[in-house]
Amino acid sequence: VSTPSTWATRKGLLELLAAYRPETAQARIERRKEGKTAAAGPAVTYGIQEVTKAIEKKTAKLVVIASDVEPLELVIWLPALCRAQGVPYAIVHNSKSTFGQIVHGKTAATLAITKVNAADNDKLDRLVESLNGRFLNRFDEIRRTWGGLKLGTRTVAKLNKRNK
Repeated sequence: VSTPSTWATRKGLLELLAAYRPETAQARIERRKEGKTAAAGPAVTYGIQEVTKAIEKKTAKLVVIASDVEPLELVIWLPALCRAQGVPYAIVHNSKSTFGQIVHGKTAATLAITKVNAADNDKLDRLVESLNGRFLNRFDEIRRTWGGLKLGTRTVAKLNKRNK
């Protein structure tokens, strides 16, 4: 994943996510002291449970999954859920700590964009179109070639014996 277009897409994605960082605890305290009780505005949803809720409610416009989650079983089912719900998704290489910085934490396994300002709608649409070509639209192709389509030695021996 080292082509220039991939890195440009990654940079654009991270810029969009950074633009919708959730407010810090200190900023929330100050906002409430001023008497403003309404939320600060559109922000990134983070955490596996919250992102799953957003996908199931179909409020997520884009789901971003870190590739370096350990154990992988925590997020391995998210692409299938996104595909079933028709939500665009992307898997970003080595990004768990980067996602954590975006949400003012140590790490974050998944992020979801649920709302954006009208000015960023076009940017989000272009990003989703680019990412759909790499992930959502290629789901069946990736699934068919998963594992390299190589048979194990036992299976090869069994098939050879059967064909004789």
